[in-house]
Amino acid sequence: MSPTYQLSSSLCQIQFFYHLYGTNIGTLSLDLTSNSGQTSLVQYDLDAGDKWLESTQYIGSKSNFRLNFTYLYSGGLFLGGGGNAALDDVRFINCNPRVKANACSKQKSDWQCLFSGECIPLDSVCDGIEDCTDLSDEGASFCSALPAYCDFEKDLCAYTQGSKDNFDWLRQTGATASFTTGPTVDHTLGTQKGFYVYIESSSPRVS
Repeated sequence: MSPTYQLSSSLCQIQFFYHLYGTNIGTLSLDLTSNSGQTSLVQYDLDAGDKWLESTQYIGSKSNFRLNFTYLYSGGLFLGGGGNAALDDVRFINCNPRVKANACSKQKSDWQCLFSGECIPLDSVCDGIEDCTDLSDEGASFCSALPAYCDFEKDLCAYTQGSKDNFDWLRQTGATASFTTGPTVDHTLGTQKGFYVYIESSSPRVS
């Protein structure tokens, strides 16, 4: 589950790479929850082979919204393996609302943009939306965990596990434990040393 995003532009999209592979595939879903309710953005439930596939979904202009990736296990067990779902390189595209930042008030709750000089609320720094006209509030050099992008190389970034499910997303390098399922390399680095997250639907499953 993502953090709560304050505002997005009318052109906002989310892009991610997914991996669905095995003989017993469940359903990978992406939902958006906002003040107006919950919306299903996309669902995938077919074996796509041993490869990473790109998905880009339209979000549009939203306020105070969250994104939730879920994987619903289809049940059953087949001899010779099962299946799983994996995610990597989650990012937002064209989501900057281009709202003009406020003049500096020298308050402790303000943060001054590095190059353009205007000030924005401190809680708008590293929130995944560029508020400064110079875009410095989302600079990777000082944002330790950008909510708008996660390659899972260090951790889950700002994403959190759901509390009302049966299984958690697991960080993994190389192949998954079950035979003939899952990716063998990640999408970011394309090597067995790179990390991605996945949910195992083959037995034994880890909660």
